[in-house]
Amino acid sequence: LLEATDSLTGLAANLAGIPEAHYVNMAGRNRMLSQRISKFFLFREWANLDERIAALIPPSCFEFESNLQDLGKTENIPPEVTAQLRVVASQWQKFIRTLSPDLSHPTRTQHARLAMAEGDRLLRSVDTTVKLFERLTK
Repeated sequence: LLEATDSLTGLAANLAGIPEAHYVNMAGRNRMLSQRISKFFLFREWANLDERIAALIPPSCFEFESNLQDLGKTENIPPEVTAQLRVVASQWQKFIRTLSPDLSHPTRTQHARLAMAEGDRLLRSVDTTVKLFERLTK
């Protein structure tokens, strides 16, 4: 279902004839990936899912980072978009650090709450990025 949706989204962007639509889709995909990674983190210890989820997190993280780098290479973007991409990159690093096991998280519940709070901050930052790229298509 995800692959079919990705294909249709790409096709719709191409048919629209708006080159900037590709960047809106890429930023939107990062919004989805941020949520996917958060959910994977929450489900990582479920019985019979731990190995499967552990295998899904790295590719999602890699894709997020790759998309973020590609968005940063976009030509002729306004300074506010460039600044927002820096905010997202900073928030991404905080989020990733939060996902790692750490002695400062004495309980699973505390660690999960902290990770979800950072994930929400990342989501808001990425959502702002999507909206800024959407403005470029108008």
